[in-house]
Amino acid sequence: MLNVEYVRSLNCNYERILLDRMPEEKRYQYSILGRCKINGLLPCSLRYIDGKAYLYYDISSRQNVALLYGGRCITREWVRDFLWSLRHIRQELSRFLLDIDNIIWYPEQIFQELEDNVFSFLYIPYYEGESGFMKLMEFWVEHIDYNDEVLVDCVYRMYEKMERNGEIYLQAQIFEDAECLENTRLPELVYTMVGTIFLYPLILKVNERLERRQPPHSRSSTSGRKRRRCRKSPRKQAERASGAFWRENAAAARS
Repeated sequence: MLNVEYVRSLNCNYERILLDRMPEEKRYQYSILGRCKINGLLPCSLRYIDGKAYLYYDISSRQNVALLYGGRCITREWVRDFLWSLRHIRQELSRFLLDIDNIIWYPEQIFQELEDNVFSFLYIPYYEGESGFMKLMEFWVEHIDYNDEVLVDCVYRMYEKMERNGEIYLQAQIFEDAECLENTRLPELVYTMVGTIFLYPLILKVNERLERRQPPHSRSSTSGRKRRRCRKSPRKQAERASGAFWRENAAAARS
């Protein structure tokens, strides 16, 4: 579990993480982070306070994804931009001989610039904990725009493959699966018709898994909360979107 605090100075805002042991500053990953500005990573510095070691990350003019989209829908364009950033950071880390397994993927640790979809990632040298990418996928499932059938189909299939294959899925397959999100005018009607037939059982299966992971008290405590305007629940949105789709296209066919 990360020990995270937020610190504000005169000119900058920082997220700082307490290290569970004293770092070896001369090791490669610490040295390269301190000396090089790597495009796509949050600027990082190692500091010592009262005998404890901290990593300071400059988050000025940025906000984490969990706060930005806690009450908003994630769009197709957002997911496409995020996956482009994921591909880019893989290339950058490879160029500096850094391990992508040391990036933290929890929504609270992914930062976005306030005016556009430019992402910055948090890198912890020699990290041995969970990366959090499954938590990110769960966040997507809960916050995507359920009026976009293509996006829903894509994200649910990504979730299922990530759960089945683990982080090896991030090496290449996730980018191939995301190609359906490109703005093409291909027979999207046919694609969506076929996708709708098979999507609903997949949505039910993924949401049942998510519900089983929640502790009992969290299920009951969230039942009375006010729902976001963008959706009611994945299951109900899928039902509504699927029904609306068939009604609209049946009317179009008759005309």
